[in-house]
Amino acid sequence: MLILNCCLSVSGGEGGSLLSAAARKGFCGLVGTEAEILNTYALRCGTRLMWDLCFSGRSLGEALDAMQSAEDLFPLNLFYTCYAQRDFKLQRPVEPIDPIDRRQEQLQAA
Repeated sequence: MLILNCCLSVSGGEGGSLLSAAARKGFCGLVGTEAEILNTYALRCGTRLMWDLCFSGRSLGEALDAMQSAEDLFPLNLFYTCYAQRDFKLQRPVEPIDPIDRRQEQLQAA
């Protein structure tokens, strides 16, 4: 899955751009904007999308629909489009790490 969240995320040298990953074996789709959007909105929209995919256990379609219908991201959230299977879902969502627990784990390991 490739998420192109900023206009410059596609750029790069020949064969060295993120877009060139779309031609590789195992590529399953991409989400991106159809027009240039402000970096602050790209950050907010991308964070919402990734949170729902990685931590909330939503499918790509559910996460995209939630991000696109979020009133606090309007109107630039409407520029996102999906060229992937909307039922794409991580098999096992990531569990967020509590910063306090992480420090305790680091202290115990030392």
